[in-house]
Amino acid sequence: MGLTLSVLTPYPDREEVWIRELSNTLLLQNDLKVVGKNEQEESQLLFLDEETPDLENVLKNIDRRGKALFLIVQEKKNTVPQGLLQKKVDDVLVYPFRTIEVLGKLHRYQEILLWEEVSRLNSSFSELIQELRQDLKLAERLQKKKLPMRFPVIKGFEVRSRYLAGMKSGGDYFDLAESKESDLISVVLTDSSSYGLSSSVISVLMKVAMKLSIDSIRSSSETVGKIYGELINVLGEKDQLSLFYGVINKKDLSFKYTHLGENGFFISSARQPFSEISPQEKALQESKAPEKVPEKIPEKIQEESLTLQPGDRLILLSDGFIQGLGGTSQTLHILDEFRSEDSQELLNELAFHIKSKLPAAQQSIDGLPDQDCSA
Repeated sequence: MGLTLSVLTPYPDREEVWIRELSNTLLLQNDLKVVGKNEQEESQLLFLDEETPDLENVLKNIDRRGKALFLIVQEKKNTVPQGLLQKKVDDVLVYPFRTIEVLGKLHRYQEILLWEEVSRLNSSFSELIQELRQDLKLAERLQKKKLPMRFPVIKGFEVRSRYLAGMKSGGDYFDLAESKESDLISVVLTDSSSYGLSSSVISVLMKVAMKLSIDSIRSSSETVGKIYGELINVLGEKDQLSLFYGVINKKDLSFKYTHLGENGFFISSARQPFSEISPQEKALQESKAPEKVPEKIPEKIQEESLTLQPGDRLILLSDGFIQGLGGTSQTLHILDEFRSEDSQELLNELAFHIKSKLPAAQQSIDGLPDQDCSA
């Protein structure tokens, strides 16, 4: 092991005897030497005489980093040393020395080193977890900056939203806007598979919004086509984008939409149970565009429409919410259970179910779900 053992006692005769006896006891340990207090700086194991005057101050001044400190006590002593009780030493060694006890202290030293290493690792891990918490909080703040904190009052409609930041790569974006003439309401919800795609989606939506006037008569599939055309050049091989885009006409309450990917679209009419409206196609991805042709989506994707009635409830949920709730069936069960409740109460219940299902390990990191959850 290449270890050095120091005997620390103020009595020269005792030091000489203890060095000799310990050396004889450890005779077979070829890579271990026993020295006196004058050479203690290079020692890994320190054996301190309990009868040292002013023992309290001596213990305070010993640098124990990477070392083991044992107290030598006389066999006749019947009380437990205060140094051991107060954890100022690692263990005691009884004099006269017994070979098996001395060898036991060598093994004890190895345990001490191991626990010091574990402690350092735990400290480093705790620091890492704290850094991750800060990063996650920053990511959540940045994501919320991109998302509307609340929607403006829209006559005839009650609009509520809820967002929970997730741990996995990717991100949601949702927004709602009313036309200048206040006769049209556009709704968009996206769920990106990567942070890079999420950032690109925000830029593309802003770019498309500048090109389009919400007052112009344009189908939702045309708008989605323009979004898709802008995204073609940034979609990576593994990127996927779930996209819902719809426009409500307040004059006749028609709702025309395009629904692609894993987001959930649910409707309840006349206080009836909720039903799911299935997507028209899978999420947008690079393989859907073998030809890099802007503003082109698969021809079979056509705009769908439905007519709303007073009292209807529409709910859009990102994939993270549906998975966190336990799937579509469980989601429908919760929605129906709170169908007659206030919309804010319903959103609070959805968020509660997400957080209550988190494993303990994730609850310890600020209760973040696996994925972003938007409602």
